[in-house]
Amino acid sequence: MNLEIDLAGFGKLGGEFSQSLSVTKTSGETFEKSLSWEVNTEVRVKPWHKAIASLCVYELNQVYDFEVKTTVSIQRGHLPVAIRRKKDDKIIWVFWITKLPEKLIEENKIRGNVVLTTHGVCKIKSWTEQHVKVESEEMENMPEHIKNAPKNEKED
Repeated sequence: MNLEIDLAGFGKLGGEFSQSLSVTKTSGETFEKSLSWEVNTEVRVKPWHKAIASLCVYELNQVYDFEVKTTVSIQRGHLPVAIRRKKDDKIIWVFWITKLPEKLIEENKIRGNVVLTTHGVCKIKSWTEQHVKVESEEMENMPEHIKNAPKNEKED
């Protein structure tokens, strides 16, 4: 939310509120990914007035179970495994699993392919609504010539 106040020729005062999230991905079995968003609300205040702006946001929390099936094609009956360096993701060693366990082949019921099943939970927190309430009133030290001026001159 941006707030800017023009003090009738004396200068401008301003402030800003910004809400954002960054993308994160952890190593290991847990992966987190966040989408970014920003909230910018413009509030205009008349000269020689003061205002208080309140922001109210409603969040919606959702949880979903998911399943991902990954099929790995086995070349010549061997399963390749690549070892990567963590700092730059460069492959530093590749080896082949030549004897796949019979149980793995039986469970997947597909010769020449291995189907890996990943189960997980997706937790989502999102903003569904936002409301901005602005309360404005004249400043106590407003000069009399401005206070007594016709309405359209006060707003210039």
